[in-house]
Amino acid sequence: TPKASRALLPMVGAERTARWATANLEDGDGDGSSAQKICLDLHTFALVVVPEVRARLSAVQSDQILRQFYERDRHGRGRVDVMDIMEIARLMGLDSQLVRSTIDEARGNSVEPVDFAEFQRLIFRTREKVDRMVREYQRSIMDMTGISEALFKTWRQDIVQLHDLFSRHDADNSGSLGPEEIAHVFVEFGLMPRTQADRAVVCEMIREADVSQDGELQFAEFLELTGKIRDWSVQEKKDDELAMFRRYDADGSGALTLTEISRLLADLGCTPKTRAEQEELAVLIKMVDADGSGLIDFEEFQVLNQRIDERLRSMRYEEEVEYALRCGFSEEQLFQLRWIFSELDADVSECLDKAEVRAALVMLQKQVSQESFDSAFRKLDVDESGELDFFEFVEFMRLLRDGDGIFSEEREPFAKRPRFLDGRVLRRALELCGMSKPYLGALPFDALLELFCAAFQVGKSDSLEEKLNVTNVGELMAVAKTIPKKNLSSL
Repeated sequence: TPKASRALLPMVGAERTARWATANLEDGDGDGSSAQKICLDLHTFALVVVPEVRARLSAVQSDQILRQFYERDRHGRGRVDVMDIMEIARLMGLDSQLVRSTIDEARGNSVEPVDFAEFQRLIFRTREKVDRMVREYQRSIMDMTGISEALFKTWRQDIVQLHDLFSRHDADNSGSLGPEEIAHVFVEFGLMPRTQADRAVVCEMIREADVSQDGELQFAEFLELTGKIRDWSVQEKKDDELAMFRRYDADGSGALTLTEISRLLADLGCTPKTRAEQEELAVLIKMVDADGSGLIDFEEFQVLNQRIDERLRSMRYEEEVEYALRCGFSEEQLFQLRWIFSELDADVSECLDKAEVRAALVMLQKQVSQESFDSAFRKLDVDESGELDFFEFVEFMRLLRDGDGIFSEEREPFAKRPRFLDGRVLRRALELCGMSKPYLGALPFDALLELFCAAFQVGKSDSLEEKLNVTNVGELMAVAKTIPKKNLSSL
């Protein structure tokens, strides 16, 4: 039946195919009555439905692929070489190793150029492989943590990220987290509110979730708590969002077009600031607009706005972590700095004035002279606004650390060998090399380390200073952006 077909498509790795099927396997009335009219055996499903859906979906995605193809077809032959395919795939965010395996499976040892139709099939099959890997990894998390099927289905889209965060903060591998660790996870996930009052509510919800009073939450309990906080956040914003939604819903239809949604999100402060954030926004809109109609009703909009807010804040936290590591601060120090910054930023302006920065030093129990304080503040307050944003605040602390020695005893040591690097650093370095974020997110540490060593052409126990001439995370990230394409193509 259509319902069964939609369930099977993701299992064979056709995630995008499944989304198309959701909108196209039912008849025009959309009430599911066609389930009684259509019956497919496995043979028909495999040989007719999947290829047909692939073909239609390929047509939808052809524009981007065609453009990339003809940019590489320098001689106008209508064909490109295998190395060109590898480079196009890299530019499209696909992993070179998966592309290579797809090419080998389809073409064996052939080095003959390929035409557009074959090139398109290779790219499409690689994308399906990424989808299948991610889904298999999601299932492995369910098996590993013992969560129920119902809980798994609810959290499938977020389970890889949440489990990764949960595991990283579970330092003793006990399978549970305490209140402070959970608060840290919510900051990283983008679920911790901005205002002091709302943060206090969330912290209380964390304490109340510990029904057994043992000070710890298992992964399943953590997921249920995450759901409750997400629901609370959605309800808190409902009245403001509904008023805004109705203002844009000029015809009173109860639904908005994607163009109207974009303008509405901008008014709500959910505007993406980088290309990566724009791409995340596009993915989230497609996820919410499940039927592909291009229209979003209010309930869908609430979900969309909540997810966008979480993702943008999570991505900006990642940027903050990367910046802090480049400055020589540990992630724990960053969390402390961010928490204090947010506590003092009462108006949620994302800026602190001189008095608030001085108060931050008091909260950190750091002593600095007035002369050092004024000198560092003046150096960073280039626009003479009398305020520092968070990145300037971190840089301010770095200047005081290097000048007056505060934090010097706590400076984050740089892992001198690849095998000691944090998984987050490995993933970020490989992303900067052009590898697919979803693919990297589905890899365990050992696989990430193997890829890193192959891309950077170093051994697991080699000295990074001797091999790459890097002594901190910032220098490593700079090197990642210059990795030769041939290193990636050979993976």
